[in-house]
Amino acid sequence: MVDPTKITAELSTIRTDLPFHLADAQKQAATFFSDFNELTCKTWRSVLESQTELFRLETSQASKAFLLPKVSEKPEAALSGYLDNLHAQTEQVVNQTRQLTDIWRNYSWGLLSLCACNYRNGLGNVAPNAPADEH
Repeated sequence: MVDPTKITAELSTIRTDLPFHLADAQKQAATFFSDFNELTCKTWRSVLESQTELFRLETSQASKAFLLPKVSEKPEAALSGYLDNLHAQTEQVVNQTRQLTDIWRNYSWGLLSLCACNYRNGLGNVAPNAPADEH
């Protein structure tokens, strides 16, 4: 018959030999995925809003491209006004595209920061007397 005290002693020895505690690792993983999901959802929301605004600007620009100049205007003035309008709209599209690039850059830095923090916290949970891998 198996002695329960011996099994308990062996289990406690196994627990102290492990360089991490499973419950702590699960809690850390859950926190990491929660933070990752929050960052991803916020980023996608920002991307969709930016893409919607970019689409609105482009459709507005396309619809204005088909407007005919007024008959009473001189051709030079009409062309100048058209080109000024095109320049302003193009600047808006470029600014919106830059904003979208900033969103993705901030997302990448946020992910890197999140992974670094998770890695740093994971190393902090390793017992100082944990045996090193010998290869």
